[in-house]
Amino acid sequence: MDEDAELVVLQMLVDEGALEIISIDKDGEPIYRVTEKCKEIFPELFYSHISEVNNIAFDLWNLGVIEIQFNEENHRVSFTKENFIKYVELKDTLTEDQINFLNAIIDKNILNNPQT
Repeated sequence: MDEDAELVVLQMLVDEGALEIISIDKDGEPIYRVTEKCKEIFPELFYSHISEVNNIAFDLWNLGVIEIQFNEENHRVSFTKENFIKYVELKDTLTEDQINFLNAIIDKNILNNPQT
């Protein structure tokens, strides 16, 4: 798919409520959040996204940057003082996707002010 067609699809998904723009990356590109509505409109994208997010969360959990509480219905992600200390230690080694994940779940002011 060429870039123009991709932009049309993304805009349609935003208009339909399947995607939400949550931030802008360092290159000025939008960062999207996939919503539950996407499951109805574009299930392949929804499940692919869930798989990718789960992989990123698992990697961050293995690094000690986040906590995950598992239960039968869903998983709850949290960020403790110890996780923050680990984040500060590893932040220069994290991928852009990992940083975007953290920004989506944690107030950016916390991540950008390590002295607090």
